[in-house]
Amino acid sequence: MSTARKKIDVLNMRVEPTQKQLLERAAEASGHQSVTAFVLEHALQAAHRELDEVRNYSLSLRDARAFLVALESPPKPNLALKSLFSNYDKKYSKAKR
Repeated sequence: MSTARKKIDVLNMRVEPTQKQLLERAAEASGHQSVTAFVLEHALQAAHRELDEVRNYSLSLRDARAFLVALESPPKPNLALKSLFSNYDKKYSKAKR
């Protein structure tokens, strides 16, 4: 029989007293067993929403076409960009020698 224990990470945060009171009231009002359960559930929901927005960014048809046109026909490098690349090459080609 295995005696391995499930590891649980701890996440601590400091809050203002009024923030804590608000979280306690919301946890109680929503029927959560604890403030920790309330905060964890809502933090995880927010994390999933944030990651979904980053992963699933969608464009309108008009914007998608404009994006593809920009990818297929990028502007020619201007003087500032050429200078930037030149400085990069000078700096890093010496480092490789």
